[in-house]
Amino acid sequence: MEYCCNKMNAYATEKNTLIDYDNYIRSFMFFVDSPNGTHEHMNYCPWCGSHLPEELTEKWISLLKKNFGIEDPFREWDRVPSEFKTDEWWKKRGL
Repeated sequence: MEYCCNKMNAYATEKNTLIDYDNYIRSFMFFVDSPNGTHEHMNYCPWCGSHLPEELTEKWISLLKKNFGIEDPFREWDRVPSEFKTDEWWKKRGL
């Protein structure tokens, strides 16, 4: 993954930071109270101001429900096909 600036790269790739990137839903988020607690989706880089790529949670859920009958992929993680546990699914579909 290429990040918009060096600061985003450093924070998004370090372990135990308050910023995370989930590649399977293309979501950048910052944690409000701890790395395992409340989080908020980020639309812009807090350092350089670049607009971040579209977050894909709704499309991910919709495809899993439509194609695999998975109603809640977060609770049925073991039923989610491996392609949908990485960025492979959205890259294959040109998203």
